[in-house]
Amino acid sequence: VHPDGRSVSRMLNESGRDLLRCTFWQIAQVGPLDFELRYVPSDWDAPGDEAAAEALFRSTFFPDSRLRFCRVREIPLTPGGKFLEYVNEWATGR
Repeated sequence: VHPDGRSVSRMLNESGRDLLRCTFWQIAQVGPLDFELRYVPSDWDAPGDEAAAEALFRSTFFPDSRLRFCRVREIPLTPGGKFLEYVNEWATGR
């Protein structure tokens, strides 16, 4: 959800996983225009192409967004045991 009211309900193309060389990712909106792309690298010694992944993100969602990449060991499941690929932590207050 953009601060001006626009809403996007697209999925980030799977080629983003290839660019980042990751097994799992989670995209979190953490502020009005702030996003985190949390990802689990397939190989910690082989960095992905974050610049290309950011370009893909901006073309898919909002060009004026700010994106931070977070390499993580795991992405926690919900208390119900589900994996959420997209979360809005800004709207829910986390």
